[in-house]
Amino acid sequence: MALWHEYRYGHIQDLSGNGYNGTFAGNARMRKTELGFGVDFDGTNSLVTVGDIGLVKSVLVSLKGRETTDGVLELINNTAYVHLNAGALTSTGFTGPVYYVQGLAGTAVSQSAFQWCLVSSDTGIAAGSFLVGEANGDYFNGTIGTVLAFRQLIVATEASQIFGELHPWGVP
Repeated sequence: MALWHEYRYGHIQDLSGNGYNGTFAGNARMRKTELGFGVDFDGTNSLVTVGDIGLVKSVLVSLKGRETTDGVLELINNTAYVHLNAGALTSTGFTGPVYYVQGLAGTAVSQSAFQWCLVSSDTGIAAGSFLVGEANGDYFNGTIGTVLAFRQLIVATEASQIFGELHPWGVP
């Protein structure tokens, strides 16, 4: 549905072809990472604004945070979002969410390396104000690489397959 991996000239391009491009705001800056390129967020006011991306049931993000409690992304203004809470991947507004980190069911996120984090729910969210780098007024402090949004529920076998395909990108 939407894939953001190319960060150029103050914006991100949706590589899915659906036109959900985003714009940098605040101090968000492109930087080279071990996974290619990502956006560095300062934890103060930097974010990427995408807008309305329609129905979302699953989101996948590669991130490397500098803090254990941070906003990651927001789907609906202060109502549905993904965040880190004391080093755990959590969400608000998802019904019965399932969490995967590095392809395994769980919520523990390390700060020492990029982590692939997936939140999935069978109940879709009408993502009317999609933001990367901010959730419920809490700004991310670190780097976010690839972000994918899916219209379908990603189940365990699909999560393993996706993470297996992402493994060659340098993520253990």
